[in-house]
Amino acid sequence: MPPTASFHDLKGASVYITGGGSGIGADLTDGFLAQGAKVAFIGRSDASAFVAEMEAKHGIAPLFLQGDITDTGRLRETVTAAEKAHGAIDVLVSNAANDLRHNWLKLSPNEWDDLLAINLKAYFFAAQAVAPAMQARGSGSIINFSSISYMM
Repeated sequence: MPPTASFHDLKGASVYITGGGSGIGADLTDGFLAQGAKVAFIGRSDASAFVAEMEAKHGIAPLFLQGDITDTGRLRETVTAAEKAHGAIDVLVSNAANDLRHNWLKLSPNEWDDLLAINLKAYFFAAQAVAPAMQARGSGSIINFSSISYMM
């Protein structure tokens, strides 16, 4: 197997990922742990099995914080918990999203509000929660995932 890339600046970095326990988010958690980062993630569903798998693979468990990213209060609480456990967030990855396809002519106001809460509001408030510490240090990364579904 060819060697994987090594990013030494991620060793010991505090990383917070939304939706980090499944799908692309789980791969991100795995990848950051492989680089030696301290990873915390929020997810709605129990991620105990995934946490155990990552601990067995990397010798360190990611910090799973259960919650719904559309609950801004809970989102902020989990960022604070991650900072208490791992230090100020160095890397925020807003990954959790709802990528369901909708017929825009039939989309209800409630469906619209739900989509904005998941795909926009949570990204904004996660960034708002971590940005002051990043600004104070003069460093940090905020990565917001998106979808190409708007082109479809």
